This record gives sequence, C-alpha cells and structure tokens, in this order.
Amino acid sequence: MKKVIDSVGFILLKNNQVLLEKRSSSKSVDPNKVCIPSGGIKKGETSEEALLRECEEEFGIKITEYFFINRLLYKHKKGNFLINYFVVTSWEGKIKCLEAEKLLWVNKNNPKELDLDLDKKAIKQMNQLIQKKEFDSILSNYSIGQYVSHKHFPKAFENTVYFLQTTKGKYVLKIFEQTKVKAVQNQTKIQEYLASKNNPVPKIIKDKQGKDIQYFEKKPIQIQEFANGKRVKLSIKLIIAYGKTISKIDFDLKKLKISKFNPWGVDFEFKTMKIYSGKKLDLKKEHSKLLKEIKKLDKYKLTKSIVHGDLNLDNTLVYKNKINAIIDFGDSHTGFLVTDPMIFICDEIITKKSLNYKKINLFLNEYEKKMKLNNEERNAIYLFSKLRCIYSMNWCNQMSKKHGKNRKLQGLFDEYYSKYILFSRESIQTFVEKIS
Repeated sequence: MKKVIDSVGFILLKNNQVLLEKRSSSKSVDPNKVCIPSGGIKKGETSEEALLRECEEEFGIKITEYFFINRLLYKHKKGNFLINYFVVTSWEGKIKCLEAEKLLWVNKNNPKELDLDLDKKAIKQMNQLIQKKEFDSILSNYSIGQYVSHKHFPKAFENTVYFLQTTKGKYVLKIFEQTKVKAVQNQTKIQEYLASKNNPVPKIIKDKQGKDIQYFEKKPIQIQEFANGKRVKLSIKLIIAYGKTISKIDFDLKKLKISKFNPWGVDFEFKTMKIYSGKKLDLKKEHSKLLKEIKKLDKYKLTKSIVHGDLNLDNTLVYKNKINAIIDFGDSHTGFLVTDPMIFICDEIITKKSLNYKKINLFLNEYEKKMKLNNEERNAIYLFSKLRCIYSMNWCNQMSKKHGKNRKLQGLFDEYYSKYILFSRESIQTFVEKIS
C-alpha cells in the first residue's frame, strides 16, 4: 500500500475569483499542470500551521482569515496525497509568484483552467457554502435581526454548520446535508422537549410562522441558540457534573415517546454489522465472539428509552467550569437507557492505560441518584463498551479505506484498540463487581 502524504491546498478567494498556479516543469508531481496551490505538512505541524507557512513561502503573504472545506485523497503514482483544502479570504502583503511558473486568477464558478478533478471538486464544495445574500434571504424568514457576519464550522462532518452574528445576537445555523426530514423532526422534538425541562440544550429558533425547520436548496435547515463554551479536559468536578447532567437528561427522555425511532434497527447491538478489515485486529472474529456474549443478556431487564446516543465531551460545551450545552442529537434513537452512561464511561473515563474504576464509580454514584441501574445493565456497560470499541475501530478502517490513512484516524484506532484490550483482560464479573 502506498504511503499517504498529508498536505494542504489553499484557495485564495477575492471578488469571485480564485488564485491558481501553473506548476513548475521541474516538479516531480504534476509538472506544468494548473492546480490549486498546495504543499506538504511537515512532521510535527498541524494543517493550519502548514497553511500559514506555505502561503508565506509561495506568495510572500501573511494570511489573516481562512476556513477549512474538506479533506480529499489524491491518488498519484508518486504516492497518495491527503489534501486538507482551505479557503483563504483575507491576507496581508502583495501576492508574489515565488515558486510556481505563473499564477492566474480565474472565475470561481467556472474554473475551466484546472487540470485536476480533485481540485475541481474542492472548488465545487467551496461554492456550495452559503454567501451573504443567501444568509439575508434565510434571515428574512426569522425575527432575529439582520445579517452581520458568519463563520463556517469545519468540524461538523455530516452537516454544514455556521456561527451566525446578526444585529440581535449570535446563533448557529445548521444545514442537514445527509439527514432525512423525519430524522430532523425527531431530533427537534427531543431538543425542544429537553430544553423545556431546563436541561442545558440549545433552543430551536422558530421562524415567523412558528415553524422550527426551514429549507435551503431543498435541504432542511435550522437556527439554534448560540451557546458559549468549548471542549475541555476531564476533571473530577466535570465527572460529577456529567453524572448529574446525563442522569437528568435520561430521566426526562424516559418519559418522551417517539414511534419507530430506530435508524439502525431495533436492538442493533444484538445484531451483526458490516466489518471493514484491518491488520491490527480481526474485527470480524472479535465482533462475532462478542455478539455471542451480548446475546446472553436478558434484553427485558434493560430499560428502553430515547437516548442521545453520543454523549461525550465532543458534544459538550463547557463554559466557566460548568456544562453550558449538550449538542448534536444526530445519533439519538430509541434504544437502551444504559447507552448514554456507557458512552461517557467508554469514551471519556476509560483511557488507553486504565479502566479507572474510581472515576467510573464517582460518575455512576452521581448518575444513580436519579437513575438506578440493575445488575444486567451493569453487565451491558461492560459488553456495550467493548462493542463501542469495535464500532469505533471499524469506523476508522472504513474511513481509511475511503480517504486513506492519516495520523488522526490512526490515533483514534489505537485509542479504542487499547481500550478494547483492557476490557478483554478483565472479566465481566470482575468489572461488574468493581462498579457495584
């Protein structure tokens, strides 16, 4: 398998034109081709650090505003290049041609000069992002003020998300790129219900006609309250706060009923799944073995409820040392109540080196003040945690197959591999005893 080389591509955008380069004839990769300027990421560099350095080296400018579009794999006989594409919208200094044969400004809507299909795809994705006049059109349906500015949030993978500033305040605009309308309606129902019960969940902003879902280019969109905060490192104080927060959310969700809310099928934890092969562990064999153990659980002793489905620190905004908002209900479904505490334990408390029983018990002691778990649900925490590790490793293999390997995917795989090994060395009986 060819080595994957991490790199950055940078699209300088000005007055509806983008800057392209004709590569030097001395280049070993794509000589004389007209491309989006790009460069390699050095060891120890982040993609953003490489972007800043490359723009200075190639153009002699200091960039001041930019945003990430997507990461695309370019398969070439010289190697596979994983290109992190950025759009640069503001810079200081006069652009100079320091490395390419020549630079050329072309119309962003019809960059016919481009030689590479991958670059054309990146430009197309850039053009799909909302512009000011489209924000004005969307906001005309709401009573939240006029458009001032926006910022694209690149880390949302399945949806397009913007931070939106209006004359009346800050908001979040979400475009559901791959989510069906029915699923958006279900997520909305959950969010509005939890917010009405005083949970830290952003409220949905209704339009002038009282609707909570609008449409942009036939895709459902939603505007939500903006919540301050960021992802932080786990602390004892946060573990206790999370136990209390998840317990309250699960307590309230237990009373909410949504029919046929099973996007992955009913009781999917008890069923086989598609496995993407990897070298480090035979996931198909491990999943088959684990499934036999899971099927020994008494399903009827596992409380059923609507669950968030991905309650971890990635979906939590912490502000001034308090949980300010739980976000992203894209994985919510009707499932087993134990799912939410299990995910927090598996993703956040357990590390590559330790099961951290003391911290698990600290969390569960707080959680069970409102939501008691029976012994079968404690068994499920162990088995479903192992299953989450397999799901996560499988997802990494799937993404590597689709986009090529990279450091982040490898790091995530290694994390869940280590956790899975820790679980495999501990019997279910010992685990349950230590968390009882």
